[in-house]
Amino acid sequence: MIYMIALIATAVLLRETTTLDHWIAFDAWVLRVLTLGKSKPGETISAAAWDMHLAGKTRGHILVAVINWIFKIRQADHCRRAWEWQRHLYERQK
Repeated sequence: MIYMIALIATAVLLRETTTLDHWIAFDAWVLRVLTLGKSKPGETISAAAWDMHLAGKTRGHILVAVINWIFKIRQADHCRRAWEWQRHLYERQK
């Protein structure tokens, strides 16, 4: 419940600042909260979904389909592009 209140409060605060960097930081923060800190620092939800998709996980396939549908007007293949943009996060662990 505390996480949801924090998410809503942050969303209200960020509504006034619409720069891309703020939204990316918010996205990464939401992922950290949802995974209880188990995500990579700075990793976005879209990049994490594509990484799960590459690993063959069912939830990754579902998330990629949903996220790409949401972003289909602004950017085709959004999750793959997000993963490529954050590829450095995934190359370090190998």
